[in-house]
Amino acid sequence: MAGKKSEMGLSSIKKRFKWPKRQSGFFWVVAVFFGLGACQPAGKIVPVSFSELPSDTLQAPIKAPSFAGQFLAARYAQYHQDNAAASLYFSEAMRVGTIDETLLRYGFINHYQNGNLDEALRLAREFERLNFTFGLAAEPAIAKAVQDTDWQALIALSEKIEISDDFHLLAGGLRSLAYLGLGEPETALGVFHELENFAMLSEQNMHAPLWLLGGAIFEYLGKKDEAIGYYRQALAESRNEYVTIRAGTRLWQLGTQVDIENLWQTRLAADAAPLTLIEQMEARTNSPLAPPGLAEMIARFLFDTSWLSEDSYHSNLLIARAHLAISIWPEISTARLVLAEWYLKAEIYERAEYHLVQIDKDAPVYLRGQLVLLALLEQKGQIEQAILKVKSRLAKNDKPSAGEKQQRALLAQAGGNILRRAEKCDEALAFFKQALAYGMENYRLYRNIGICFEQTGQDLQAEKALLKAIELNPEDAIALNYLGYWWADENRHLEKAITFIQRAVQLQPYSGYYADSLGWVYYRQGAFDTAVLWLEKAMQLTPTDAIISEHLGDAYWQTGRFVEARFKWQHALDMGIEESRIEGLKAKLEKGL
Repeated sequence: MAGKKSEMGLSSIKKRFKWPKRQSGFFWVVAVFFGLGACQPAGKIVPVSFSELPSDTLQAPIKAPSFAGQFLAARYAQYHQDNAAASLYFSEAMRVGTIDETLLRYGFINHYQNGNLDEALRLAREFERLNFTFGLAAEPAIAKAVQDTDWQALIALSEKIEISDDFHLLAGGLRSLAYLGLGEPETALGVFHELENFAMLSEQNMHAPLWLLGGAIFEYLGKKDEAIGYYRQALAESRNEYVTIRAGTRLWQLGTQVDIENLWQTRLAADAAPLTLIEQMEARTNSPLAPPGLAEMIARFLFDTSWLSEDSYHSNLLIARAHLAISIWPEISTARLVLAEWYLKAEIYERAEYHLVQIDKDAPVYLRGQLVLLALLEQKGQIEQAILKVKSRLAKNDKPSAGEKQQRALLAQAGGNILRRAEKCDEALAFFKQALAYGMENYRLYRNIGICFEQTGQDLQAEKALLKAIELNPEDAIALNYLGYWWADENRHLEKAITFIQRAVQLQPYSGYYADSLGWVYYRQGAFDTAVLWLEKAMQLTPTDAIISEHLGDAYWQTGRFVEARFKWQHALDMGIEESRIEGLKAKLEKGL
């Protein structure tokens, strides 16, 4: 088999690897509410009103919708993240059934999660009317209080929110900001300092949103040195990219640009486009940003308490609070990006695109928004439109700045990845080469270049690129496994292949694909008993992969377990293995190895 590039079929190796999903680093979001599923939707549920059915379809009397049926339909819709349908079903359940606290909670949470703040507010009033205690129900009313500059109302809402220690930080921060609105800065600072003491004693690590709030409060009060101190504290205690950008932007405006320029270049990932951020801030040097206003501070604080929370309860409120924050201050671009990514995952494309187009071109997350938009087009199957968008940006015949080069490199890489996933590696390589020309140098780029070279039969270039990826990141499990499996399948460099694959298995111990690769390289070495152990483990981890089943059958045969071997080969056929392998499997079933 040596020298043959396809006992496994290297053209199909890519199908056996868990490709990294399109993610945008720290902006990738999954939000679940009170045990609601975070699964990829299995299909949208379309509620149908009986009154909408044509009369000739009603062959028998139709019973009125039952409470139980509507409630179960709503929960099912929630599980599939179809909040629009869930909202209708919950509303119908409350119309036909007895309203109790549990039903109200489910209905409220769904509407709040879905950004239906008016309906959530209506249900919140029902909690009050029925004397049910539910602190979360007070949150949608915050937007109305801020819009009306009714700071006494905000204080009252904060007291309702503060029914448990879990909400003490949020309630206290809102109360402090409300006192600023009332023109009582000393009271506002008193409340804020009480929060600091509480945070020090609390088991929850909620320091980052508190330090960001402190910096904003002191900026608002014109106390520059104190504001700088809080922003620096946020940077010292958190390496989160969002905190790095937020606090860094404010510190730059407060006169510490040299420190922040160095910080952004060393701490931020490439897809945060740090060079672009620096250029944007330099352009604003002569027109500094104004201190944040109260609406912005409240919106950001609401968002931060979920976005930066390490507590699952608060982080699960992220989507709802992102909607609420936008209703208070529409310019909060990070919240829009979070919602766009969430709706993209839920395959609600119109809402995802709506939030993406609202992101300002000067926002730090604008580039990431454009990358998410490309992912949206790809997910909708609009590959050509996505590539045209990339080409239009790359076709500019100008002298780009360092920041623009960084952005173009990221877009070129994104275009290449879209084409690679569409199995158009020849075209993908042209984009990857442009990314290199714009100065990109990262392991993912070299790994994808290597994969595309291999898929187009350019073996030497492929090995060189994959080895470069591993050099840049010795813990790149995908590159380690890809190259190791390739070598094992071609029966060459087996000692190095086994080292690479063992490392991949250490990094991803629950990957059935990587366990299969390790079993297969032992098989190639003739260590059939060891191969069986690893291939059986791979089968346990990934029981529905036909190629793993075929490999295990091969290993069983070599150890004299002929009946089990034929069973696994037949199993591989039954699972629907790729067409190019069917004849070989049938031959094994008939004659063995």
